[in-house]
Amino acid sequence: VNWVRGEDVVGYRDRFGWKLGDLVHSTPVVVGPPKGFRFDENFLSFRQSWKNRESVVYVGSNDGMLHAFNADTGAEMWSYIPRRVLGKLEMLADPAYCHQNYVDLSPKAFDTKVNGQWKTVLVCGLRTGGDSYFAIDITDPYSPNLLWETSVPSLTTSFTDPVIIETQWGTVLWSGSGPNSNGRAYASLLRVDNGNILLSYQLGTASAGTNAATAPTPYDLDQDGIADLVFQGDLTGRVWRWDISDP
Repeated sequence: VNWVRGEDVVGYRDRFGWKLGDLVHSTPVVVGPPKGFRFDENFLSFRQSWKNRESVVYVGSNDGMLHAFNADTGAEMWSYIPRRVLGKLEMLADPAYCHQNYVDLSPKAFDTKVNGQWKTVLVCGLRTGGDSYFAIDITDPYSPNLLWETSVPSLTTSFTDPVIIETQWGTVLWSGSGPNSNGRAYASLLRVDNGNILLSYQLGTASAGTNAATAPTPYDLDQDGIADLVFQGDLTGRVWRWDISDP
């Protein structure tokens, strides 16, 4: 445990002074006070309540953690280790360690309603480090709250960052994955409030060969803040059009 937290421990892999694991595909995101406009009068009160919130930098790392750093001082505030990588942590300290990915996807943060209350939520995944996504309530960055962590069996590899979409079913996390161990690609939808899987749909046929999905692009036809269409491509040359206007 001490080695994972950044300390050198006799008998384990030499850290050579490095306390933080490598950042490869995870791009940091800076989260400050809530901004923007929503079609909800309560959002203004939420935005006003947190107008002086400190800016925090969030980033995934291949030391098995999502890290939160104070944007002004650079000091680490806290970190989160997803359940799906706990079993691999011991490999990091092995002197014969060969690089693996852990929390290697870029985190995304957004304001949304959770159980009727406005919250700032951060979602992140593991890319090739595992098959799960997780969501953390970071409304108060000094008191984070894990909302859920969900394993998506079809999501053995996910090279696209999750996209947050407002839909008729509420706020969803929409992702693209592939190729999995069988060369397949999937579109996956998870509810942001509880992590329940709404859809895991294979893109293309089994005979299409190795496939991977792009990130989805939502489109709001009537500008009411709710997406009506979603477009998503894959490596077989298809562009998928999803009509989600009718719940």
